[in-house]
Amino acid sequence: MPFLVDLHTHTSESSACASQSVEELLFRAEAVGLDGVAVTDHNYIDAALKAQRLGRRRRIKVFVGVEVLTEEIGDVLVYGLRQNFPDAPVSLRRLAKLAEREGAVMFAAHPFRRNARNGLWAYIEESKFDWRRAVELPELLRPLAGLETYNGGATPQENADAALFAARYRLLGIAGSDAHGSLRVGWCATEFEYELDDDGQLVQALKIGRFKLTRIQSEFESEVERRAHLKAVAGLRGQELIDYMQNWMRRKQRRVY
Repeated sequence: MPFLVDLHTHTSESSACASQSVEELLFRAEAVGLDGVAVTDHNYIDAALKAQRLGRRRRIKVFVGVEVLTEEIGDVLVYGLRQNFPDAPVSLRRLAKLAEREGAVMFAAHPFRRNARNGLWAYIEESKFDWRRAVELPELLRPLAGLETYNGGATPQENADAALFAARYRLLGIAGSDAHGSLRVGWCATEFEYELDDDGQLVQALKIGRFKLTRIQSEFESEVERRAHLKAVAGLRGQELIDYMQNWMRRKQRRVY
């Protein structure tokens, strides 16, 4: 029986940039028809552990993940590693050693999302790695199981570049909404072939590729739209900001799950 999981979400309790509480995330995940959700806050797992405890009293399964900021390639999604990273950014090599020791699995987050220099693309540009022609991955990248090829905050072109990169180097591709608030929860999701009961089963299914990508909606159609939206949000306060975001959400939620 298919099992649908949003593999990339945030909460305000462990990610300062998020606006939704653990309870709000779980409620929204159930409302949009997800079977499971991975809480992947920035560098800390405390809220993920809380969400997992609360999830036992609900229909939805909760998995503990973490989005770790690395020195070389920016954000990396890690599943199966129960550890905080208060000293982030950390080296990718150190993270890879920890993941290998604990049997965890790593995916580069939003690898080609160019609105911030916290993705794989920045490393590619700085190292002058010609990924469209090179036959092999640089040694640094080889511990990655794959990439987040569909991210809800990336544009369709950025996601397409990520999917092409993954296909070229035979890396696994996952989908996650990267929801920091309720708007995007479930927009990008990964459908597993069978029900997952715990973190260990999630990690195993990710390692062997027993999944496919289904929901792949992007919030922004282009970089121009994203820049205009971020500029508008930065210039608003109080009720004006509330009104703007409500209108934005109504417009973006026009698609039915």
